[in-house]
Amino acid sequence: MKYKIRNFEEGYVDPSEPNNIFLLNNKENLSLDIGCGEGEFIIELGKRNPNKFYLGIDIKYGRILKGLKKLNKDNVRNVKFMNFNVSFLTNKIFFSKNINEIYINNPDPWPKDRHSKNRILTKEFLDTLFSIIKKKGEININTDSKEYLDFIKNQISNSKFKEYKENVNQNLPITKFQNYYSSINKEIHSIKIIKS
Repeated sequence: MKYKIRNFEEGYVDPSEPNNIFLLNNKENLSLDIGCGEGEFIIELGKRNPNKFYLGIDIKYGRILKGLKKLNKDNVRNVKFMNFNVSFLTNKIFFSKNINEIYINNPDPWPKDRHSKNRILTKEFLDTLFSIIKKKGEININTDSKEYLDFIKNQISNSKFKEYKENVNQNLPITKFQNYYSSINKEIHSIKIIKS
């Protein structure tokens, strides 16, 4: 565990610690925020739903550290953070199918053709999420890119998931990015995928 995170270890789940992974897989009402950024979305969800448990995951250490500081300041106990690349070993960390909801807000659309291979929401990744989520569990995705939206729908159609709904009003917290897009009148597209 990196030194600065040690100052906030109550809010941090170290993915290299087997005991932490065991505890995660025994949680009920577990929800994930993949690409959680600085955590404003998931911390607000935790405040609204004190009987649920939330885990924010981000690949960038600095974002996780900021999220941990906010978590500590707001004294929210049902939210934790993990510094982890979800492209790898996701079904080795979450193996008990105890996840109710997954949130993915404004993932990088990688609009240039040469970068499109970096997109996270591929058929393969969706199939991994299918393997870790409960039956009737939901994945909520928001994107500001119409092109990426079309790509995601195509990937869903080819994945183990078959059912999805578009632009469902869910009364969810607004992320920092969504606030910005709203201020410049840029539309946010949403998809809810349901495991049948």
